[in-house]
Amino acid sequence: MKSIAICAVAVVLTATLFGQVPHHKMPPTMAPAATAATLMKLERDANRAMQEKGVDGWMAFVAENAVEGGEKPATGASAVRASMMEFVKGGKLSWAPTHTEVFKGATQGYAVGRWTFVSDDAKTPTQHGTYITIWQKQVDRSWKIIYDGGAPDPAGKK
Repeated sequence: MKSIAICAVAVVLTATLFGQVPHHKMPPTMAPAATAATLMKLERDANRAMQEKGVDGWMAFVAENAVEGGEKPATGASAVRASMMEFVKGGKLSWAPTHTEVFKGATQGYAVGRWTFVSDDAKTPTQHGTYITIWQKQVDRSWKIIYDGGAPDPAGKK
């Protein structure tokens, strides 16, 4: 878990340096501060949007300058969308968060959890893995994904 937290911090710092809205320019909010429960709900809502509307539903939760990790990282909403479309082609992706945390200042946080990909082809085995999503509060006070990444489990693990 410590390595995930270190990775999350590195990603957030990199994203902040490359065009994310600086914390000092975020408008004050009168809404209650975000909590881990806020991110847990957002994760579940994003998964539900993926199940109901596919990648386009999930993209409503993705920031314009988001990054998707992996073997071929994608930067920007269009590239992230294309990458996700390729990943889910021929099957169905779902995920469930297992832990969320909001950083001090309540403008960024992360979620980690488990994902499952079920192929439309019955001969292809179901894949499982672990993911991390970094969320950032936007100028309009909504929360958007600024980083999404994951890794499949080693062969034989479920």
